[in-house]
Amino acid sequence: MAVRNLLIEPLWEARDLGKPIADSPHAVSVCLPLWEHVVRYEENDPAIVKAMWCGYPRFVMHPQLKQLHDRLLVDYGQSGGCCLSFCDLSAARRCLDFLKGEGRVVDVDQGSLAACFFPEQHFELACQYRRHTGEIVSSRQADAFLKNQLVKRAEEAELSIRQRLADWNGQEVADVFLYGNGMAAHYHLHRAIQTGLGGGNSIQFGFPYVDILKVQQKFPPGVDFIWDNGPAGFQQLKQRLEQGHVMAVYAELPNNPLLSMPDCIQLKELCQKYQVPLLVDDTVGSYANVDSFRIADVTYSSLTKYFNGACDAMGGTVIVNGNSPFRDRIHAALRDAGGDGLYGEDAVVLEANSQDYPERMAQMNQTTESLADFLQQHPKVARVHYPKLQDNACYEAIRKEGGGYGGLLSIELLNPETNAPAFYDKLRLNKGPTLGTNFSLACPYTLLAHYDELEWAESCGVSRWLIRISIGLEPESEIISRFTEALDGLPS
Repeated sequence: MAVRNLLIEPLWEARDLGKPIADSPHAVSVCLPLWEHVVRYEENDPAIVKAMWCGYPRFVMHPQLKQLHDRLLVDYGQSGGCCLSFCDLSAARRCLDFLKGEGRVVDVDQGSLAACFFPEQHFELACQYRRHTGEIVSSRQADAFLKNQLVKRAEEAELSIRQRLADWNGQEVADVFLYGNGMAAHYHLHRAIQTGLGGGNSIQFGFPYVDILKVQQKFPPGVDFIWDNGPAGFQQLKQRLEQGHVMAVYAELPNNPLLSMPDCIQLKELCQKYQVPLLVDDTVGSYANVDSFRIADVTYSSLTKYFNGACDAMGGTVIVNGNSPFRDRIHAALRDAGGDGLYGEDAVVLEANSQDYPERMAQMNQTTESLADFLQQHPKVARVHYPKLQDNACYEAIRKEGGGYGGLLSIELLNPETNAPAFYDKLRLNKGPTLGTNFSLACPYTLLAHYDELEWAESCGVSRWLIRISIGLEPESEIISRFTEALDGLPS
C-alpha cells in the first residue's frame, strides 16, 4: 500500500476517524476529524473508542502494548487482575506506590522490562500514573519483546542526540539527559529536584500543558499554581518567594496553548534573589528559536515534537545549565533518579529524523508567522495567540539571532459556540493531538486536555472553544488557502 502524503492528503474527513497520524505502525497521533468526535471521545463513546487504532501513547494503549500486557498476564499474572509494563523495576514500584501498594511487581527481562500487577478496579488509576509520569514502554520495545528480539541500547545514536542537543544549547554533553518522552523528562526532573534540593512546594508560573501541572499536584511535595504570568502574577510570585520554602519555579517559554510569555528577565532576577532554581519547558519555543539558558537553571523538552517531526517516535530531554549555581546538585540528583536513556530503535529513529531539524523549523517559522498575520486581520477571528502578536518584548529577551516565533498558534473565533465546531470540521488539515509535526495539525485543545475541568480552564483564560494549530512543511500559499476556505464558509 502506498504511503499517504499527509502534506497534500491530510486526514481531516469523517471517514478518517481513528486512522494513525503518521503512516507508521508507531504513529503517536490519531485522527479526530470532527468536533463531535472529540466530544464523544472524551465521553468515552464506545463507537469512537473502538474506531481508534492508536492514539497519543500516554493516553491510548498501543496495540503492541495491549498484546504485551496480555502475554505478561498469562506468564506472570493471576485471574481477575491487570498489568502495565515499564522499562525497569523501579518504575513499576513507583506505580505500585501510586496504587497504595495494592499489587506486585515483576522484573520480566533483567532490568529492561518490568510489570506491575494489580486488581482490575485500579486500572484507571494506574493509567493515570502512566499518563502523568510518561513512564511507559514504547511500541517498538513492546514489539521487540513479543518477537523475542534482544533489547539493547543504541549508544552511538544516543550519543549523537546528546551531542546535537548540547551543541544547539551551548551546554556540555554530560549535562544532557534523555528519557522516553517529554513527560518522563519532567517527572524525573521533578523527582530529582525534590530529593536533591527539597525545600517545600514547587511554583508553576503561567498556565502550562495539562500534565506538567498534574505531576506537581499529584506527587510530593505539592505546588502553588500562579496561572497569570503578567504583572499581577509576578506580584503573587514575589509574595510567595518572600515566604520561603520553595523547591523550584517551573515555567513554559512560551506556554501551551496560549503562547504567552512572562517577563523573562524579571523572572530570572526573582529566582536568583531568592535562590530558587528556575526550570523551563522550551518545547514550544524550540531550540532553533529561543535560548532558554539565558534565564534557566535547567530546561526540559519533548523530543517527540519538532526535534523528531515525523510523529513516529517519542523522546524527552533534561539539560542542566553548566553555569547554574545548582548544577552539581541537580546533575547528581538526576543521575540518582534514574530513567535516563532511550530504547535503541527509538534512539535510531530520533537521531535520523532530527538531522534536518533547523531547516524544518526555519520553514515552519516563516509559514506560521504569515498565517498569524493573515488570521490577525481576518474579520471572523476574535484573537490569535502567537508570540509575535503578544508579549513580544518578553519573547525577544530569549529569542536567538535568526530565530523565529515557532510553528504553533491558537485561535479563538467570533461566535465560537457555532463557529469553532463548524470551522474545525471544514478545515483541511490533519486533526489530532500533539504538535511540531512535519505536516500541519489542528485540535480543539481545551476539550482534549481539560474536558473534565472546562470551567476551571476558562477561569485561567483558556477558552473551551480554542483551536490549537501546529504548522508543518506545506507551502505557505496552500496553508493560507485552506484557512481561507474554512473561514469563508462561516456565517458573517
